Amino acid sequence: TATLAEPKVQRLTVPPSIAGLAGVVLGPIGPGSPLFGQREGAVVLEVKKGSRAAWSGLRAGDVIVAVDQKAVTSPEEVVAAASGHKGKLLLQVVRGDAGLFIVIA
Repeated sequence: TATLAEPKVQRLTVPPSIAGLAGVVLGPIGPGSPLFGQREGAVVLEVKKGSRAAWSGLRAGDVIVAVDQKAVTSPEEVVAAASGHKGKLLLQVVRGDAGLFIVIA
């Protein structure tokens, strides 16, 4: 018998317990993205205005590819990597054709 893989989360709201990313909604890199099949990570779907992430420069459309220099391949991995984090959070992000680092203090 074959088993079906768990469906990927389409929208993941980061829990408030992860202060640096509270107010952020993440999703997978979908077929409509130019990065589909090229990169792994999590797409930022929404950033709550006034949140620490917004103040730090994270934008909707950014793709998070690493948290504290640890590669992530899904929204769930972003949350797992950031959970329990104390202090500054370092995100490696792809924005358009550019790669950048965002520090959330």
